[in-house]
Amino acid sequence: MVFRGDLNRVVEWLGAADAEGRVGAAGEALCAAALVKFCSCFEGTAGLRSKPLKQKNILGSEDRKLLERLRQIRNKMVAHDEHLYPGDYPLLILDSEATAIEAVAFRLHAPFSAMSEVDELRRLAEVALGWVVAEFERVATEIVSDFNANPVDDRCQLRDTTPEFKIEFGQPEDRF
Repeated sequence: MVFRGDLNRVVEWLGAADAEGRVGAAGEALCAAALVKFCSCFEGTAGLRSKPLKQKNILGSEDRKLLERLRQIRNKMVAHDEHLYPGDYPLLILDSEATAIEAVAFRLHAPFSAMSEVDELRRLAEVALGWVVAEFERVATEIVSDFNANPVDDRCQLRDTTPEFKIEFGQPEDRF
């Protein structure tokens, strides 16, 4: 399934962010990437994902609300740079006689990696991944059963007439 690899990456990236410490640049980047990747699994795109997981109703009503919250965080804080605190604030340092001593900038930064929703993202990713893996196993078992329900002569004929193929790994195709 298309989303299995994506959800595995989300879980791996969140684990790596914990190992790095979520506060540093690497932890922040891993959490942000995990959020973007997770949300993309539930949205339609112009590419291969014509049926996002959203249509599968794998999340309960409370988790769907949380998914919507994660999307809002992704849209406002990660993908479109509408941070909770808009960056640098100019400050003027005055002495006791109200004489300006220095002009400085004060930076407020609230990264996604510092929010409690990171733990909820991990939980939802694990729920979604569990569903995807179970669904894959169900479909794979059904395919094997359906194939083996055919007479043995038909199965042998299919095996014997299927051309050999080779899987080669090279540079990915540039689709941009």
